[in-house]
Amino acid sequence: MARTLRFDGEYTVPIMTLKSLSTMTTASGDVVVRIMRNLGLPQNLELAGPEDEIDLADYFRVLEQVSREIGDETCRLSQRSLMPGSTHFVWSSAASEGDLRAAMKRVAQAYNMLHGGHYNYVREDAKSITYLIDDRGFPYTRQDEQDYIHVFLECVLIFLHCTLILLTGDDLDGKLHKVWTRRPRPKGHRAHLEFFGVPVRWNAGTYALSYDISAAGLRVTGSPTGLPAENAVYRKIVDLIETRGLKKPMRLSVADRVHAQLETGIYEQSQIARALGMSVATLRRRLADEGVDFRSLKQKALDDRAKTLLRQGYDLAEIAELLDYADFRSFTRAFKAQNGVTPAQYTQG
Repeated sequence: MARTLRFDGEYTVPIMTLKSLSTMTTASGDVVVRIMRNLGLPQNLELAGPEDEIDLADYFRVLEQVSREIGDETCRLSQRSLMPGSTHFVWSSAASEGDLRAAMKRVAQAYNMLHGGHYNYVREDAKSITYLIDDRGFPYTRQDEQDYIHVFLECVLIFLHCTLILLTGDDLDGKLHKVWTRRPRPKGHRAHLEFFGVPVRWNAGTYALSYDISAAGLRVTGSPTGLPAENAVYRKIVDLIETRGLKKPMRLSVADRVHAQLETGIYEQSQIARALGMSVATLRRRLADEGVDFRSLKQKALDDRAKTLLRQGYDLAEIAELLDYADFRSFTRAFKAQNGVTPAQYTQG
């Protein structure tokens, strides 16, 4: 295996983290391996060593898809699962606040309610405002995965920081002063924490993001309606990571850009063409140059979404409505034409 397993980003996490994720989600089958294959990543995790790494943006891509497929936004890290949409609910609530201080407190309160304990809180003094996560007593599914838990919570801090930036704008980025982690000072990997660009306090009592006190009054510029759709929040985080982390920008194909739009729930070709800054005719021509067409991309996106909803226990009428089919019979016919089995046969394995 190569040392860094995708692109040339500056920020990476140990690929062993995905091996632990695969172990945590084993009850759902080889979901991690399948998602890695779909993303073009190496799948033989058994051959991965402690020196092997994966790009931080790809880690978040895998995490987002795993959480959707298994219907748990903790990815089985917690004995108390979070249903899909929980993260979007938290940040939609925070976006209704007036300033960062109030938004941080709302986020902490909401996550505490969802997790059933006082694990998140905000502390303020004359010089700083700090978001803290005290996971002592948290109902982890496996306490023996401490290395995985450390990296997972450090990436939660990255997620929190990026999402706070989405709420308040880039001004917040320069006000982060220090990051805390409960992990002892490592001899090896720490590249994902370099994303923050600030000193790290190792072996701390909590995980934390500490900002200059001037950040507390930053106005929340986002709004509940302006936030990305729940299945696109991770994509915004990935964009922030790649914008900062790639030594040279990665040029996505037009098909990839269309796929990204489809994942947000936009299925009209004219809307997607407009979002990409081109006419429908140009979009068709560009896709043809890449050997694909819009209809096949849309069918695959709808099929992937349908399978996810089936695994999450949605009934056929609900799925038909969510995916804009005339009724559940139309959805069933389309699903069988695409997959050779009915939705019922698919869910039965």
